[in-house]
Amino acid sequence: MNSNAVYSTGASATTSTTLAASLTHDGASFWFCSGFEVTSGGATGGGVVNATLSGILGGTQTYKFPVPTGVTVAAAPLTVQFNPPLPSVDVNTDITLNLGAPGAGNTGVAISLHGFKGQRQLG
Repeated sequence: MNSNAVYSTGASATTSTTLAASLTHDGASFWFCSGFEVTSGGATGGGVVNATLSGILGGTQTYKFPVPTGVTVAAAPLTVQFNPPLPSVDVNTDITLNLGAPGAGNTGVAISLHGFKGQRQLG
């Protein structure tokens, strides 16, 4: 696996909305996802939302992200690192992180997705 640069992409919002971040394919190199983070404030009614990582070899992975009750309460950050990094399905597939809406009254949520490009070695 060779890599030239580390990439990071993210999204944030100040309202209760779904978010997505992608490592966008170029048709020539594999993406390798090295990790992601999710941070958020609370919501009027707490709950649990899904953070879904797709486009990776082996299939989609879903993580539960608890959102606390109370708009001034901070959620515990979700930090996930992969060692070794997870490769994309192929050179024509984006790796995407999606987060469900944290709930009514939420005033801030952010996601960040990290990775690098390279050639996948088999065997």
